[in-house]
Amino acid sequence: MSYSFGVLASTKAEAETKIRDELVKVCETQPVHKVDCDQAFETAASFLKLLPDDPSRDISASVTGSIWQTERGVEQASVNVNVAMTSRSG
Repeated sequence: MSYSFGVLASTKAEAETKIRDELVKVCETQPVHKVDCDQAFETAASFLKLLPDDPSRDISASVTGSIWQTERGVEQASVNVNVAMTSRSG
């Protein structure tokens, strides 16, 4: 199963909250991801910490992930995180 989403936020804290909310939705619709959503969130949060605090700019973040699990357990898992400072929208 795989997922992909993006968020736009005005602060790093808001971006973290939006990412967590999206990952909760992923786990609700794809329960197999309950085993890797925490890791995806921690990865995204660690990249957000790299960005400067700049109240004049927004933060764009995208997270994609996939997992393959069999009766033996997780056979494959991946996550891709992209965070960037962007021009303030509106």
